[in-house]
Amino acid sequence: MNKKYLILAIAVSALIILGIILLLSNRKEPETQVLNFVTYNEDEANLKDLIAEFEAATGAQVNFQKIDLASYEVESLNLLSTGKIDVWGLPNNWIYKHHDKLSSASILSATDYQSIYPAVIAQENIIDSQIYGLPLSFDSLVLFYNSSLKQRPKDQELTDAEEEIFSKNPSNWDEFSQQVQILASAKEPTISYSPAAIGTETIPAASDILTLLMLQYGTQMTSDDNTQATFHTSVNKFGGENYPGAKALDFYTSFAKKDHPNYAFPKTIGDPLRAFGENKITYYLDFSNKESEIKLINPDLNYSILAIPQVKETKNPVNLISYETFTVPKTSVNQTLAWQFIDFLTDKKSVQKYLQKSKKHSAFLEDLAGVSEVVEKSVSSALSWANPDAIQTQRIFNQAIADVLGGQSPQTVLEGAALQVTTLLEKIKP
Repeated sequence: MNKKYLILAIAVSALIILGIILLLSNRKEPETQVLNFVTYNEDEANLKDLIAEFEAATGAQVNFQKIDLASYEVESLNLLSTGKIDVWGLPNNWIYKHHDKLSSASILSATDYQSIYPAVIAQENIIDSQIYGLPLSFDSLVLFYNSSLKQRPKDQELTDAEEEIFSKNPSNWDEFSQQVQILASAKEPTISYSPAAIGTETIPAASDILTLLMLQYGTQMTSDDNTQATFHTSVNKFGGENYPGAKALDFYTSFAKKDHPNYAFPKTIGDPLRAFGENKITYYLDFSNKESEIKLINPDLNYSILAIPQVKETKNPVNLISYETFTVPKTSVNQTLAWQFIDFLTDKKSVQKYLQKSKKHSAFLEDLAGVSEVVEKSVSSALSWANPDAIQTQRIFNQAIADVLGGQSPQTVLEGAALQVTTLLEKIKP
């Protein structure tokens, strides 16, 4: 070979080898995709195996973070603003307020969603035909009942009608009220006993119970376009008595008024949940997940869980449920992978594994047939409303309860509360 060409060939080969060396030295291992999963409700132990399974299948890394509900909105919104949340667990009554911050799902159609989940869950998670969240489980408002405290008066005979009502579980609020009155006549409400924990703003689920009563009475909570609060108006969706919202508030507070026949709950008894656990309360209204706290307070307490009473002879039974729905924020840079993770978590096989660990109630329609009648009825007849700010609404409703107990009229109080909720609705208008 010509010496000139030999030198050129050697030079070219050297350049090629140098280029390969440089390429190899600069080559980086593909970065692991990281999903930041933020929740207020789930325990990592219940999801640990599923997260590991997803990581193994995708090569992604899921960072689990649980934040206390009391500070959840502020802390999670701060993380959201910097793109540090990919999967965001939201309380169901926060969806309406925050759906503008969420990406919509394309993993299933709205029609398929409605065939998988109960009507109320579909109603809350599908807005303008767009799906914004999928839940794993749900919880319902129930009536905890300590039968050992159900005592008849010693100094008076019950009539046959009273005996019939007293001897069964209360199915409607009239029966509930009559039982409470009999219990109070047998043992006066004091610092050490209450027939029923209901009536004050200090009850843990006070605003939820009031909301439930409003819905049961036929209250239209907001206008059809969700721009104004209407729970103070005379409108009754079920065709019953006018001003159902005020009647619901009046009924709720009657159990905390000493001069009312329904008087049952003295504030002096302290924390109602603890008092129920300490064998001081016959009936306690709260969400069924509080059972774990009751068992911690008193593992030996003998109680049962009953369905929430309804309005007497109603043709429209109404219940209230609560759940966490998993969403994907628009600020996430991993939206596709985040929805894949949610799709994986809410797959039937995954849900069954989750339920075995968590002992919660499946949110799938097809699973309701295998649960208790109390649970099945609670979700099949559950209603919700366009709550503009669950935290502020809770404060407004609790204050309304306190104002009525302070002597103001229920109607006047609700008119003021409606103005405040209307202001909240105006803040989130599109």
